Amino acid sequence: MSTQHTTLDRVALRLVVALVCYAVATSVWEAGRRAFWFDEVFTVVLAGKHRFAEIVSALIDATDTSGPGFYAAQRLSTAIVADPHVAYRLASAVAVPLTAVLLFLLARRDTAPSAALTAVFAVLGSQLYHGYSVEARPYALMVLALAVAMLAWQRACARRWAVALAVSLVAAIAIHYYAVFSLPMFAAAELARTHRTRRVRWSVWSGFGIAAMTMLAWWPMLRAVRGYYGEHYWSTPSLGKVLSTYDTLSSLGPGGVGLGIALVLTLALAAMLPRGGAAWAETPTRPAPEMLVLAAGFIALPLVVVAVAWVMGGGYADRYAVGCTLGVALGLAYTVGTFPPRVVTAAVLGMAGLFAARELAFWGQGEPGVGLRQGPAMNLHRAVVARAGELHLPVVIGNPLDFVPFVYYNRDSPAAIIGVADHALALKYAGTDSLDRDLVVLERHFPLNIDALAGIVARHPSFLLLTRPGPFSWPATHLTNSGHTLTVIEHRGVFTLFRVDSPRRQDADRGRAQSDDVPASR
Repeated sequence: MSTQHTTLDRVALRLVVALVCYAVATSVWEAGRRAFWFDEVFTVVLAGKHRFAEIVSALIDATDTSGPGFYAAQRLSTAIVADPHVAYRLASAVAVPLTAVLLFLLARRDTAPSAALTAVFAVLGSQLYHGYSVEARPYALMVLALAVAMLAWQRACARRWAVALAVSLVAAIAIHYYAVFSLPMFAAAELARTHRTRRVRWSVWSGFGIAAMTMLAWWPMLRAVRGYYGEHYWSTPSLGKVLSTYDTLSSLGPGGVGLGIALVLTLALAAMLPRGGAAWAETPTRPAPEMLVLAAGFIALPLVVVAVAWVMGGGYADRYAVGCTLGVALGLAYTVGTFPPRVVTAAVLGMAGLFAARELAFWGQGEPGVGLRQGPAMNLHRAVVARAGELHLPVVIGNPLDFVPFVYYNRDSPAAIIGVADHALALKYAGTDSLDRDLVVLERHFPLNIDALAGIVARHPSFLLLTRPGPFSWPATHLTNSGHTLTVIEHRGVFTLFRVDSPRRQDADRGRAQSDDVPASR
């Protein structure tokens, strides 16, 4: 690393502290104003159990895919904060900014502090911030544990850091089982270090082994999830999903920009690797080869996760490979660090400008834009419940993703709120019954009112149906195909509230109308 220090190098640490304080405060503020969505209700329900043994039992029952370590953290945070919307998201709100700090420390050891700043902006510009940082789910905590493991591995020549490596890897896997797929990245980097130094760090390999062995403890839970959801899981692995993961997690949207950045960084890291045996000696002008291998390995994490999930018949979603954000951020810092100080400064200022523009857009959205609990979603809930009361009809929520939060926020409502759990029809229209199975397993721990669509129709000749476009909103299509009449009652944004009348109800109404037309006999 060059000994030349710019002004940006000297103030880099202070900028990191300021960014972290801002990110934590913003995430906590945002967390307190967002309504819980489908997955988060599962977290709230399970974390609210009286005994931790009940949570473990529920996980063995395939109630959630998160690990016990995540729920241990949730119970700790709920003991600190009263507001559940902040309490259940507090760990995530703190985890993402801390991850940015750890990556800064990781990169600063091998490159200029100014270049290390790009890793901070990469984290805060990704889906981690304003996304997973305000979710009561395990992904932000898993990434933090992996970042701790990366920092500990970099310094694992010291015994205390070797211990920290093992503990952090065990914690990451306990938080979310898919963290185990990061072990090959660490192993590849350690092999590169062994090749360079000609020394085997047995304490590091022991840490890897301990982390891998913990999967035996969590295997009953993972096997239960796989067995319960079967072959019709809602998101199956594919190459296309790998390619879209980089765009999604980078928050750059579709178009391949995120994928392009990942490819460029991978090629840049490969070009930085020394050539020839003698060149493997560490130099002060570039990161050690093993650090380049570690960064490139984490960039490729989605490929590994998809490959293993495909072979083992598991599921895949972008968030399962969110750890690749660490590789992109670290790879960016190392790549930018190879340029002259003036170029590095320009890169940091450009990323800072993009971050500032994004934050201005965030604050400029106003309260409804960040999904406030008292915003459009909750106004819609109140309107639907009020309309059901006026018409004396039950409310059927067509999409399970809407039904669970609707019930959570309307538990005291006098209106009958019904969800649809119909495996056969879900497979027919959506190709998956995962959400229907979610409702069935959640009902064991939280009062829901669910039924097959045929049962709902049999008991209620007329009812209200709240629906929106999407593959999981198939009840409206099936009811129309079955001869039911759907009359629009109210339309708000993407949501439509219908009154549904069955054919027999329509026949009865026609019969009454005809009898009313017959003159009364004298």
